[in-house]
Amino acid sequence: MPLACLLLVTGCSSPDVAAHDSDNGGHVTIHKGDIFDIVLTDDYPTSHCQWHEEGSPDAAILQYLGSRYQWDTKAPAAPGIHTSRYKAVGAGTVHVALVQEDNAHTVARRYALDVTVQKRIIDLGAA
Repeated sequence: MPLACLLLVTGCSSPDVAAHDSDNGGHVTIHKGDIFDIVLTDDYPTSHCQWHEEGSPDAAILQYLGSRYQWDTKAPAAPGIHTSRYKAVGAGTVHVALVQEDNAHTVARRYALDVTVQKRIIDLGAA
């Protein structure tokens, strides 16, 4: 299934965990099976720069599902929102790096985050 179609399918649901601009340079822990979004302010209308992955995290740990840009419909030239969506598929730690750049590869911003995926512990609990 093409990534664009996959994002449309999974894009309607809320993520289990989300990271934002303020998490840049940080670390997040999620569980196997979680849907994880990186949600960033995007000033494409004024900068003409787009976010994309810089390198690829280990797909055996964190699978890239796709990305989308959502325009701000309230004000012309207002910042929108860029969302990169991932699925935690295996245990381990990966470094996720995104870069916002124009078509000439002039970098406007960088975003990086370490993501640890843990196996989900099933609590059988006592009744």
